Amino acid sequence: MIRKFAAGIAGATLILGASAGIASAKSGDVVKPGMCSGRSDAKIKVGPRVNDNVTQVEFSVDESRPARTWTVRIKDNGATIVNRTARTNARGEFEVEKRVPGARGHRFVATARSTATGETCTATASD
Repeated sequence: MIRKFAAGIAGATLILGASAGIASAKSGDVVKPGMCSGRSDAKIKVGPRVNDNVTQVEFSVDESRPARTWTVRIKDNGATIVNRTARTNARGEFEVEKRVPGARGHRFVATARSTATGETCTATASD
């Protein structure tokens, strides 16, 4: 319970503009916590950019272990839009971003799997 509370505080700090993880949320952005099978934390942010007619999705995982490789997949309304690997930085975090056409009507499901531990993280958000 305390860990989840602390994770919530850390998530709020990220939204307010800390340098790590998902960038600050803009008006209209949706930020949702993810679920991980181990001790890592995951988040997804969906940001419609109406003026540009695009939606930006950002998925981040904080494993707290540097130089770990994860396989990452992001789907938009069931279609795979990202399928790649990501490596954690010196703080043990990674972030994957993608811009997709259309400012509305998206449902994103992001999943990541650690190649070292097999831990999985999933996060879902709609605009």
